[in-house]
Amino acid sequence: MYLSEPVAKALLSTLAALAGPASRLAVDFVARGGGSVALGSRMLTAVIRRTLPAGGGQMLHWIQPGDATRILAEAGWTPGEITRGPDLAARYLPRAAVPVGGINPEAFVATATLDGSSP
Repeated sequence: MYLSEPVAKALLSTLAALAGPASRLAVDFVARGGGSVALGSRMLTAVIRRTLPAGGGQMLHWIQPGDATRILAEAGWTPGEITRGPDLAARYLPRAAVPVGGINPEAFVATATLDGSSP
């Protein structure tokens, strides 16, 4: 994550405080290796990771689905579905004209709701 866990949790807590009842949230998380495993994307990711600190940015840690679920719950959300990148592509882009084979299988989206509503 580019945000520390306390900052990410504070952001998600603020969203929970500002959101209306039965609000829904989807958060994408970058897994180890970035969002794509395609060669061009891996090369670009390597360049970004090397230059990120020069601009004051930092990569703090890779997040796992269980951590995302815990952070969402601690921020006041009811965690829902965890969906991996390739599964999202298959669900929403089954006949896409763009290649989706390079999506990192470890990248994922976590859904959550407020007030126990269904995600």
